[in-house]
Amino acid sequence: MRLAWLVLPLVLAACAPLVPYHTDLTPCEADQDVDRCADHVLEVHPEYTLAFVELDDQGWFWDRRQMWAVVDYLSEAVHERDQLMVVFVHGWKHNAHTCDGNVACFRETLRRIHHLERRAAAAQGRSARAVSGIYVGWRGLSLDAGPLTNLSFWDRKRTADRVGYGALSELLARLDSIRTVRREITGGPEATTQLVIVGHSFGGQVVFSALSQLMVERAVDIRGSGQSPQGFGDLVVLVNPAFEAKRFENLRQLAAERSYFPGQRPLLAILTSRGDKATRYAFPAGRFFSTLTQAYRDREQFRADLHAVGHYAPYRTHRLEAREPVQDFSEETDRPCACRYLARESELRVGELEDMLAFRRRWLAGELKPGWSVTLPGGVLRHDPARPSHPLNPYLVVSVDDRIIHGHNDIYRPAFIQVLRQLLVLSAPLGPNERSGD
Repeated sequence: MRLAWLVLPLVLAACAPLVPYHTDLTPCEADQDVDRCADHVLEVHPEYTLAFVELDDQGWFWDRRQMWAVVDYLSEAVHERDQLMVVFVHGWKHNAHTCDGNVACFRETLRRIHHLERRAAAAQGRSARAVSGIYVGWRGLSLDAGPLTNLSFWDRKRTADRVGYGALSELLARLDSIRTVRREITGGPEATTQLVIVGHSFGGQVVFSALSQLMVERAVDIRGSGQSPQGFGDLVVLVNPAFEAKRFENLRQLAAERSYFPGQRPLLAILTSRGDKATRYAFPAGRFFSTLTQAYRDREQFRADLHAVGHYAPYRTHRLEAREPVQDFSEETDRPCACRYLARESELRVGELEDMLAFRRRWLAGELKPGWSVTLPGGVLRHDPARPSHPLNPYLVVSVDDRIIHGHNDIYRPAFIQVLRQLLVLSAPLGPNERSGD
């Protein structure tokens, strides 16, 4: 008991403050100096814009004016130029501080996406889109106490549930509306505005909680319609998501019953590293106690509730293997608020963009057959023939080589950023030539 009284003050002192980090609603010209924009909602960089929207532990907006500042900025910007909007929801042990590791590496990722967009636009004969990132912050880091930080697992998982069922749905709906208005009303067939939502770890749980029911609704096949299923935005990507496989069951069953036709693009990609010990081992260990009072009809239903979605083998549709040799461009840096994966690997190498666009053409043309395999800049992607799945199934559950996503948190390696950029290319809206079938 005395030990508990000694430890308690230390734990309380290590609790992360429940406060917003971005309170200045005016845009800030960041250039190379991110410190001067530390409390701004909008960072305007030469190559991209980074916006912040923060949620509290109950899933409420910290300040609705943050959301409106971002939505108003993008609503005006999209009338001037098509946007490539990328939303990122971070996971456990992170927040929206300007120097948080996820924030720093999201900046670097946006810069790399800018380089891809510039090259892809030139190759496709279209105008390059402006790249805009929206970083959704919540208190994933509630306890900063060394090894004791791991004790926050259950509390942060419950918080992620509340955040997912909160104001995030409104933010995503407003961003999707910007995309829809631009592409279907004001932009016409030439509009190429794109919305991609990415969630990592508990952030994957947050995103799936916010969007899963809507994705199920849009996956339902109205008998006789012959239309392809729609997702949310253009693509949802969940990286090492920390939620139970059972939550994916309904969407998986719907996906298995559908027919898919040429022109169908990916709608959801769940990517989990085989080396992710947090979701592979710690997650089911944490879930075990929550399942003790539950009733299950069979062992498989129990396993689906125990294991994280990416490690539940019956749901797997694809495997992603590393190409040899695997390049690692990480290095330490003294730059403030810098990602350790530095700028020198930004540009695509010769032939890589052509490979990406060729794969997109094969996918859209419906040329992929069961068991297909394709070599891409980030790795070798294989349709898993051991699991019954349509080769054009737009709901991908991918088992990823640990050398591409190393462990649970190391999600910014160049190989994985290449995979993410390939997914952006695959899910991009159909261009005029693609719509007409030319």
